[in-house]
Amino acid sequence: MAVFDKFFEFLQRSEQGYQNHPGDTGNLNSRGIAVGTNHGLSAKVYEQYLGRVPTEQDMRQMSRTTAREVIHQVYWNQMVHGDQIKSQMVANAIGDVAVTSEKAGISLANQRLLLSGYPVAAHNQHTELRPDEIGALNSMTPQQEALFLNAFAADQRGYYAGLDESHDAFKHGWDNRVVHNFPETPAEGWEQVKEQDYYLTTKAIQHVLWHGAPHQVDGHFGEHTQAELQEYQRLHELPPTGHLDEATRGVLLQDIMADDTTRSWGEREQQDSANRDRHALSATPHVPTAQDHSWASPDSFYAPEQQALTDQSADLGKVPEVLVSPDQSWSSDNLVADVGAEQQVSDQQVSAGAADQQVSTGISDSMS
Repeated sequence: MAVFDKFFEFLQRSEQGYQNHPGDTGNLNSRGIAVGTNHGLSAKVYEQYLGRVPTEQDMRQMSRTTAREVIHQVYWNQMVHGDQIKSQMVANAIGDVAVTSEKAGISLANQRLLLSGYPVAAHNQHTELRPDEIGALNSMTPQQEALFLNAFAADQRGYYAGLDESHDAFKHGWDNRVVHNFPETPAEGWEQVKEQDYYLTTKAIQHVLWHGAPHQVDGHFGEHTQAELQEYQRLHELPPTGHLDEATRGVLLQDIMADDTTRSWGEREQQDSANRDRHALSATPHVPTAQDHSWASPDSFYAPEQQALTDQSADLGKVPEVLVSPDQSWSSDNLVADVGAEQQVSDQQVSAGAADQQVSTGISDSMS
């Protein structure tokens, strides 16, 4: 099983001790005062450990031994359950993004397992790995593990890149952190996985499942998407597992790349918007049919691999602790960890029999 001491040494390679960058919300204590982070620990996490609001002096004087104790308790034991994971590399990968992104890191792991076809339940904002996810991670063959680690690293980079402009000062360092810690490794079938993931993203899946239905295509594989996938599987006489098994992946890929390719992306979105408005006014819920085809925007796809950064002097950054705004209302499928720059398609109102399309671009940058 994975060992915490190995993870801690791995983590400290990326952490640069104390810092108090004005743009890093992880430096704020509960009173909104910037007191800094140290050894990878945010002010609010250290505050929970201390049982009081930390000062800048508290953060500066935090010992490596204290940081080790808090990281072991909060991240390794409570969030990742690292002692239950067989692979040290898998535990390191999930533990690293949990420290930098907290709940978003756990959601990234869930989304990657779902997109890779593992039989786990979709969730939204769980704060820890669950038994089904740990079981899936431990069931991987060496080849499957290599594929997972490559894809998870790409997911992580896409997530950082998709954060809004208030995080621009940190993105280069975060990207370097992933590139240096988790370089792409040779793995049989990786090129095929990358090509399929380019098409078979959650947004593409939702476009097929919800074509004409009054749902928001948000890019998060949540409980509702999983239920719709089961209906789609029944329609196509597939076992209604709610998971992306090989047979389901093949059918979905055909639907996503179906003959609806003559219209432009804007024309397809306008038609989808009109369909959503029409069904929103109907008391009859939409049931997907075999004829429901929609093409997902290339901009919404899982981002292709970026060229590895070579700037060795770049700071290895830490993501702000707060990632989901506490005053934001989340549906069951709202995005916690997007795999690229997110496009959220808002609900449309029909005026004079025509849909007025409006696409808003955003990414959540705080966490409750």
